[in-house]
Amino acid sequence: MKREDFKLPKAFLSREGQWPSVFSCPEVSQAGESLPTPFIHLDYAASTPLHQVVFAAMEPWLLGYFGNPASNFHAMGSLAFHAVSGARAQVAAMLGVNFEDVFFTSSATESNNLVLRGIVENPERLRNKIIYGATEHASVVTTARVLEKNFGKFLGVQSAQLRVNEQGQVDLDDARQIIDSNTLCVCLMDVNNETGILQTNLPEVISIAHSYGVPVHIDAVQGFARGEFLSKSLDWDSITLSAGKIYGPRGAALLAVRRRSPRIRIEPQLTGGGQEFGMRSSTVNVAGVVGFAKAMELQECERSLRNAHLRNVESTFLRELESHVEFRTIGCGALRAPGIVSLLIDSVNPLKLVEDMKQVAVGVGSACRSLHASASHVLLAMGLPLDESLSTFRVSFGLPTTENDACEGAKLIAQAVQKFRN
Repeated sequence: MKREDFKLPKAFLSREGQWPSVFSCPEVSQAGESLPTPFIHLDYAASTPLHQVVFAAMEPWLLGYFGNPASNFHAMGSLAFHAVSGARAQVAAMLGVNFEDVFFTSSATESNNLVLRGIVENPERLRNKIIYGATEHASVVTTARVLEKNFGKFLGVQSAQLRVNEQGQVDLDDARQIIDSNTLCVCLMDVNNETGILQTNLPEVISIAHSYGVPVHIDAVQGFARGEFLSKSLDWDSITLSAGKIYGPRGAALLAVRRRSPRIRIEPQLTGGGQEFGMRSSTVNVAGVVGFAKAMELQECERSLRNAHLRNVESTFLRELESHVEFRTIGCGALRAPGIVSLLIDSVNPLKLVEDMKQVAVGVGSACRSLHASASHVLLAMGLPLDESLSTFRVSFGLPTTENDACEGAKLIAQAVQKFRN
């Protein structure tokens, strides 16, 4: 499918090129709590709201057409089957892979686990070493370490970490020394989820890996959501994407595996009915898959416009914040995707800041790390001292963010910093 074949609803953009109110929803309260007014959300790297165009595509499969695509011997199931097949064909065309190479999952974490655990548990596996970048997502880092712990003693499985410099780039000399004929796979992000830094050394690492016949897996969750999706032009072997970061439904993600010779062998982690070509047995989330494909379509069609919007609100925010408080940007000088910035403000406890700052939402590292009051492994790998790592927080912007949101958010953060220091 070519870029010009994508059709965008005319109502998606206003005349001024701004997004209308396509993310609105009724107010809710839980356990007596509700969002304060006004509320400025600056944590879009963690999750994005569902676009109404995406919801419209999903709605029939949520309300009236509830068939199981595996029960395609009757009309209701057949409709669901063709909806999933159409979404798969659309996604495969956008990624440049075959129809059978796209496997829908429930999350990016599941996709990363599927590829890592699947290649380790393949009974025909001849290699033992999993290699990953020091700044990878926890779903890669933790899984690689668990696999080494569980399978290292009896099956020889190892894990090794590629060093990065202060700008988050993989050390190529380290890659040349560690990647060898015993390497099972190499896992790298194209855009870091905490800092927004682009991994510009990816082409060189892929070349080194392929010289040994080693497949490369890319976590492109943020890379597809922000920037120009540089991984589209790279010779990756498998890739992870998530709907929840591109204004699609949470609970929908994918793993795409390019056909190679020899083919990458992945042992299924969910067994049963043999759905997803035997790769993931489970009833397919029809509405989620349809919404995922629609969200990808919109992202591809409007990528340049969305990126320009993210750059604009980010620069507006940083200018305003700079006029009130001193800060440093993590990875200053590195290429970054628009709309994610990791900030260091000396002598500030980000967890306390987030707790006290009721009207502004920011992130403390990745959404996964926010569950734990610990220093970011990403920042430590980039050489930040422990005290500085504990004084950083992430600000990320989305399509609903306005210039006024950016300005007011910066002012409120500055006020909270001053209050904290006082």
